[in-house]
Formats: sequence, structure tokens, C-alpha cells
Amino acid sequence: MPSAEIPSEARYNVRQLTWYGVGGVVMGGFMFARRFLFWWPHPAGYLLWMAGTIDRLWFSFFLGWAFKWAISKYGGMQIYNASRKFFIGLVVGECLAAVFWSVIGLIYANKSIHKVTIGFLSSGF
Repeated sequence: MPSAEIPSEARYNVRQLTWYGVGGVVMGGFMFARRFLFWWPHPAGYLLWMAGTIDRLWFSFFLGWAFKWAISKYGGMQIYNASRKFFIGLVVGECLAAVFWSVIGLIYANKSIHKVTIGFLSSGF
């Protein structure tokens, strides 16, 4: 098949593939450094920084780190293992709440309930 007949979706972009490769090599280097250098930060921080979400999530990560540090230092391994269930439950509960409200938003996206609510709020009550 001549290359002119290949649809644009089926063609590969060499530049994009090159940057995927560069990102994979950099992430592999970060993971290697994390494995053998105890002071090297976790590669997830790099991903959050590159995605641009670190400015919204930094405080949540800071709180998680602070609680983990305090529980590990003052509570010991037994309390740390017992508290893990609670903190995993917080994360799972937040995810379930986000899914629930996303579904509610999809259900009522084109309904008149939004018009009534917006009208009620803008009327001064």
C-alpha cells in the first residue's frame, strides 16, 4: 500500500515515539536511582510534576507524609500497620464519592434541576 493511502491515524509519529523513549529512559533511570540510592526521591513526584498536578495535590501528599512519619516514629510498626487500613479507606472512600457525584452529574446534566437550583441561588435566598 502506498504511504499516501495510509490514513493519518495509522501512521506513526517519529518525534512522538522519540519523546516516549526519552521519557521511558528517564523514568527507568529514576527508578534505578531510587532502588540503589536511599536518598533519591520517589519517581511518582516526577510524574506529578510533569503532569502539572503537583500544585493542586502537594498539600495532600504532605499530610500523608506527615501522618506516616508521626505514626512510624511515635507509634511503631504495630500502630502503623493498624492505621494503614484507615488511611486506605479514606482514599477508597474519596474515590467512591467522586465516582458517585460524577454519575449524578451525568444523570442530571440536561435536566431542569440545574435550572431550578441556579435560579434559587441567584434569587438571593
